Amino acid sequence: MLNKKVLIPLALVTTAIFAIGYGITTKYEPLMNVFNSTFLESTETDFPPPPPIKDMSSMFNERGFFSSNGFTADESEIINDFNGNLMYEIPLYNYKLAGEMQYDVKLVYNSSVGHQVNMGNKDTWITDKPRTCNFNSPEWILSLNGIAVQVFNFEPNFFSNATTSTPYTIKDYNLNLLIPGYHFDNPIKIIGGTERDRINILAGDGSVISLVNKSWQTSDNDSLRYKGTYHSEGKESHYKAIVSFFPGQDQIPADYRNRKVELI
Repeated sequence: MLNKKVLIPLALVTTAIFAIGYGITTKYEPLMNVFNSTFLESTETDFPPPPPIKDMSSMFNERGFFSSNGFTADESEIINDFNGNLMYEIPLYNYKLAGEMQYDVKLVYNSSVGHQVNMGNKDTWITDKPRTCNFNSPEWILSLNGIAVQVFNFEPNFFSNATTSTPYTIKDYNLNLLIPGYHFDNPIKIIGGTERDRINILAGDGSVISLVNKSWQTSDNDSLRYKGTYHSEGKESHYKAIVSFFPGQDQIPADYRNRKVELI
């Protein structure tokens, strides 16, 4: 029979050992886990574990765009109360840059974009007075920061030729609709007198930004008529452009030189 003087201290020592062991296991990793991690680190270079599989389905929305703040599915629809023109904008992408600069890409539908039809051909335009007609038609426009960079109008022909029969008629497949400010950017004529050069740029909403040369004076030579500082004359429009000639064109008349337009 065990002596109480021996049994009581033995029970206290045993309880203390279990208490210390429980505290260690709750605060520190078990020895087996430490052993396993050390073993894996020693063999990592020879047999690296496969990378974890990432679920990427949540990164895209139902339209296939990134589900981030740079993309939005909020379309806007505007109907003009005066003429019933429909404007429909689909935001595609926007990205903030330094300061107040940003990329803002939209897909815009305009049901009444201004077009021009040029009657005749290159021979009749040389010998006769050019004949042009205005025509409104719907267009889809890809807009970058308010400027049209792509229109879903891939018309390759400049002239719309009438049939040779009398009376002269234009059939639907002979009608070539060109967009001023996109397919061509000026009146396509030699200007003279006190008339100032103008450059048209198609805006992202289908309207036309008309820029006029403000730096040319009537006393300047004709080469300065087609370059310099151009300003927009539109209401509440503050666009300005710096127009210059490409180098190596000194022997070419100013009317036919290639130019660079920097819109600011």
